[in-house]
Amino acid sequence: MSNIDSIIERINNLMAIAENEASSDNEAQMAFERAQKLINEYRIEDWKRDRTRTNKPIIERGVNVSKTTIYHQQGYLATIIAQANECRAYIHESRCGGRIKERAVMFVGEEDDVNAAVLLFQSIDLYCSVHARTSYADMIDQHAKAYYEDNKEYVETHYGRESYPTLTECKQYMRRDYPRAKFYYGYRGGFNERLSERFEELRKQSLAIPSGRELVSCKSQRLNEYFDKLELVPGRAATARGSKDGFARGVSDANNVGLGLSEMGVSSHALLNA
Repeated sequence: MSNIDSIIERINNLMAIAENEASSDNEAQMAFERAQKLINEYRIEDWKRDRTRTNKPIIERGVNVSKTTIYHQQGYLATIIAQANECRAYIHESRCGGRIKERAVMFVGEEDDVNAAVLLFQSIDLYCSVHARTSYADMIDQHAKAYYEDNKEYVETHYGRESYPTLTECKQYMRRDYPRAKFYYGYRGGFNERLSERFEELRKQSLAIPSGRELVSCKSQRLNEYFDKLELVPGRAATARGSKDGFARGVSDANNVGLGLSEMGVSSHALLNA
């Protein structure tokens, strides 16, 4: 196993902890921080773009994603990041007895671009997982406190104090009324939409430079030729629906995330720095 493969596997393990509902908020945060530290410490100097244009072999590299419906949003995130790094992405599933054994997003492109896209995807995916979790907890707290205050006087007046639910019980009511899964799906939907807009702004800036247009055009043609040879089947349409609260918070957080590995604390070439 190569060094990059080892790093990716270790980050995948930490991602599983961060996304596990059985993990406490503290455990999820620690997993995020450990994964981010791995990314920060992994320096690849030869990611800097070679100014002399040569065609390099096209490779594929996979990253495991969720087996739940949230994988639709992870796949969209992978597509956004792949395009920003002059790659392509698709979902691969392996099955055993009709059940999904493993699901991964596959990044396709030149090795330097793929490696950059993979680590950036893992970094942003981790950011998304941890912030979706904390945003959900914050939303539940806000709704519970509002419910508690709005109904306290009425209940005390008509039913007596002993009948009034505690703030902890109010939070349980809110978790029932605002399901976690719908919030997470909506959060990632809003996050991806805003992130796509931010990357599109960068892409337009890059294409304003003649050398940038030439580089993107050359790579796109080779990637299209490679993709034409792959036997890909159409993916299943997403049926999950996210919450509006989650969507709005995802949009807000996407404004704060770094768009390049250098912004995330990793030595790398700048995105779209043609």
